Amino acid sequence: LLPTAASAAPTRPAADSRGWSNPRALELAKEAIEAKKAGNTQLCVEKDQASLALEDHPYVKLHLASCLTGTGKLVEALTKAKDALGAGIRNGDEDLQRSAQARVTELLPRIAHLKLLLPKESSGVKVTFDGVPVRQALFKQRIAVDPGDHVVDAERTEKGDRQLFKERITLGEGEEKTVEIVLKPTN
Repeated sequence: LLPTAASAAPTRPAADSRGWSNPRALELAKEAIEAKKAGNTQLCVEKDQASLALEDHPYVKLHLASCLTGTGKLVEALTKAKDALGAGIRNGDEDLQRSAQARVTELLPRIAHLKLLLPKESSGVKVTFDGVPVRQALFKQRIAVDPGDHVVDAERTEKGDRQLFKERITLGEGEEKTVEIVLKPTN
């Protein structure tokens, strides 16, 4: 017995020219486009992220980069645009390459940078940036950050005495700042 044409047909939906295999992911991506057109960049981000959770699609990453840019999350936007560029190169998709390269080129000069300088005696110093611990490997390096308001905190306990540092900073697009961490006793 040979299968009939109907029983041999693929069960998954036909992919469109951009290679979609998950119809719900495509639907969410379309909803993200509509949210962006309506000026709702946060909803755009949520819909694109939901789409990507179902299917890793480079065009959605590129669109997500655009939406993230609208919410001020430039560092994450740059990461998504670079991911899309890499996919375009790997897949030989010249349209994706051009669009993603344009987004990367647009974002790079807008990223702010921060450099953290620790005291000479820095053993035991714990530093956070906006509440997130900073790895020691990043000290003295330029750290890419989103423009806007930020908080640098540092602390160390030495011989039972607690020392603290806190500085609020504002970084503009493309701005670079160096923050010198000077710990002060809490007594």
